[in-house]
Amino acid sequence: MSLEIGVCSMMEIAMRQVNEPKEKISFFISFFSLIGSCFLVSYTYDLLHKKFYKIKHEEYPRFNMYWSELWSDLKLVKNRPPVFYLIFVIRRFVYSAIIVVPCLFEIPPIFQMMMVIVLNLIMTAWLMDKKPFITPKLNYVEQFNEFMNLSISLMLIV
Repeated sequence: MSLEIGVCSMMEIAMRQVNEPKEKISFFISFFSLIGSCFLVSYTYDLLHKKFYKIKHEEYPRFNMYWSELWSDLKLVKNRPPVFYLIFVIRRFVYSAIIVVPCLFEIPPIFQMMMVIVLNLIMTAWLMDKKPFITPKLNYVEQFNEFMNLSISLMLIV
């Protein structure tokens, strides 16, 4: 959902059609939804960073009963939230920016593909270095997924 909000908001802002009152309202809604989603990511990270250790160690049994699967396979360090999901959301925002921003400045599409490839390489390197999951099999699946994304991106250039 963050990708759709990001792309739609950026495209609405990029079109800059604010002649009629409806268009002005739509422009401001898009602008504030984009800013709001950025603050939501930041707020969620802060909340997890401050409360994550308590949540993980059963001080919130009802919350744990419903949501513990989110981090059951991730390596967890005391007083640090699972960074994998934060990076995943930030990556979605960067993808949406890669879709919209070059169109504003009439940059050729090849640069969009190059940015996607660079983003895939960065994520692959991070996964190889950090190995965020407990089991080697899950790490391998994520690395394989990134390698396939990279391969598909390279095939689109050729």
